[in-house]
Amino acid sequence: MIRSFPVISDNQNLVAEDFIRFSRTFGQILLKKIPTAGGVQFILDEGELGNVSLPDVDAAGFADTYHSICNDGPPWRIFQDCLLILFDLAENKSVVAVCLNVDPVFNKKVSDDWLSEVRLDVTGEFLLLKQARIDDQTGLFNLSNLYSILDNLTTGQAVQLAVVEMSGRYRSFQVTGGYLCKCVSCLQVCTPAGSIIHYLGNFVFAVVREFRGENDRSGFITSLAAYLKREGYSRVYIGSTYRGRVDGKKKGKSFGRQLLDEAWTALQEAEKRGPYGYCDFSLLANPEKHPLVRPDKNLVRRLRRLWRDADKFCLVHFRSDDCRYSAVEIVTPLIDKGNAVVSGQDLIIYLGGEGRGSVIEWTESVIGECKNVNAVKTVSAGVSCFPFSDFKKSETVHNCLKSLAHAAFFGTSGIACFDSVTLNISGDIYFGDGDLVKAVREYRRGLKCDDGNVNLYNSLGVTLAMMGRFGEAEGSFKKALKLDGESFMALYNLGLGELNSNRKEEAILFYKRALFCSDSADSDILVLESELKRQIGILASETGDYQTALDYLLPWYQADGVDRKPERVAYYIGRSYHGLSRSAEAMEWLQRALLSNQYDDRAMHLLGLVYFEEGEGDEIALSLCQKSVELDPGNYLYRLELARIQIHSGLFVEALGNLKQSFKSCELRAESQLYSAQCCLKIGHYKRAYNWFSKVDSRDVAHSDLYHDLKRHFQDNL
Repeated sequence: MIRSFPVISDNQNLVAEDFIRFSRTFGQILLKKIPTAGGVQFILDEGELGNVSLPDVDAAGFADTYHSICNDGPPWRIFQDCLLILFDLAENKSVVAVCLNVDPVFNKKVSDDWLSEVRLDVTGEFLLLKQARIDDQTGLFNLSNLYSILDNLTTGQAVQLAVVEMSGRYRSFQVTGGYLCKCVSCLQVCTPAGSIIHYLGNFVFAVVREFRGENDRSGFITSLAAYLKREGYSRVYIGSTYRGRVDGKKKGKSFGRQLLDEAWTALQEAEKRGPYGYCDFSLLANPEKHPLVRPDKNLVRRLRRLWRDADKFCLVHFRSDDCRYSAVEIVTPLIDKGNAVVSGQDLIIYLGGEGRGSVIEWTESVIGECKNVNAVKTVSAGVSCFPFSDFKKSETVHNCLKSLAHAAFFGTSGIACFDSVTLNISGDIYFGDGDLVKAVREYRRGLKCDDGNVNLYNSLGVTLAMMGRFGEAEGSFKKALKLDGESFMALYNLGLGELNSNRKEEAILFYKRALFCSDSADSDILVLESELKRQIGILASETGDYQTALDYLLPWYQADGVDRKPERVAYYIGRSYHGLSRSAEAMEWLQRALLSNQYDDRAMHLLGLVYFEEGEGDEIALSLCQKSVELDPGNYLYRLELARIQIHSGLFVEALGNLKQSFKSCELRAESQLYSAQCCLKIGHYKRAYNWFSKVDSRDVAHSDLYHDLKRHFQDNL
């Protein structure tokens, strides 16, 4: 049997999508051939006729010309000052290029032979460009295209670049291709709309997206790492960088390509941070700009002189809400006690012998006065007191910075006093940076201050899980659940823990409890609710509860299908329909799964079985099951099912070869011996058939019709 070469994409033909992703470059190529044109637009189908900018052109006549060029030759038409050229695509489709504002003299004199030659040349150039920019194995953009984007960044264009490594160790090129396709499919689902994904080789991808601010920067890479972890990838590393809007002229090529070097540098740091490490280059390049940067030693030395002999004191760190204004100038006239220490534009007040309550009250009055004096020039304050828990005096200065980060949650004129919630927030900041070791330290110190804080236990557990320390993470989640039996995050994360341990039934129970306890008013939880429903449906299908699987997956598909690329659950819906003996629906969904991912060995194998069981075509069933074995040669169930079909098709030698492999599975051994007996009987090896049959443990195949048929046969012929 001839086997197809394992490639995912076909770069030998143009498809409609090419005219979307390369529209600008394709237009430039065409304009070089027709220099008198003012611009080029591509029409992919009739529905796009209204999108063409034709202010002085008869719309009805233009539409008639478009239909004419699509339905009969020649493949070009001139209408008023427009030149329409038809390009043939794969699968009997076509696209029409509209050259706008073409010189009337050119339109009058141009010959059919010249247009035919231009059309042929341009088609070749389109195809060459596609082949140069698209990776054959994945169908994604390649490194050349990434360089092209980086080389042509324009002024005012803010971008973020993330380099993602999804390590995989496979011996077979065929199996590697399947894993690579899974990576591509997963990235396409979890990256936001508008992202441009590139494949750089060796399971390394680059994602280019619009940069939307600091919060979005860290949120994207943390959510990406968490999603890939949930999808079962054992190791994921992400390095990112960004370029905000730059005033002035466009920079040179090296400026754009430097982004790739920066992201790559961050990726090397991410690999040191655990199995799901991530890092942004800005934190490596400018550590002094971190919101929780360690205080200057000179500042600590100046304050130490004030607290040297104090047993009790507080520090209040004032900072302007707008960096254009100095907190020193705003606050100093309003200070009526304590010792003031200047730190850049910030002002720190030392209050010896003061208690927490009185200091907070005084700080609130100062902040209020600032607001009254000038509502525009507002300040926020972070308060830290000593003694507090087991913190040293020297840590109080740094704790003030953490309190300022806490105060930022309250908006302008915010005030926060250092406590366990502050440590949760500072831990979250480190978590967003990818510095998971520091995040764990913050969460644990927070729990020393307040061992009843459910959020801290949940945050600690999530971070430990990202570091691959699943046992410790599970313990943390259980403590959170003990404190709050209806904690959504604790239940959700315990379900993830059970799933990591391959205890799927237990995971379903936790997920269902989490859904019952969810707060629909929280937007973040609403997102997780949708993910939970998908996960419950998938797990129910895997554990054989097929009706429950459909009850969750079909509504999820209808509600979230367009945005979430639902073909990822198509296999499980097909599997569930098959489990309920609804073969027609199973075929439909499994075919849909293969349209989305032609390397989905599970869908391929099951679809082959459905074809075989329903008598829809033995050759198709054989081909599908054979290819699924090629994709996953270590799957002994695939080999056993393939052997069944091969025996039915008279391929007895091939069947015995697959059955020999399936003997390696203890669970499948008895059934494999049974089919070996049947196979040997078919080719006339009666003694070998009887030997195989005599080895079968009847307890393992008591309900098998084949076992009873063979038993009667050997009894009648002894």
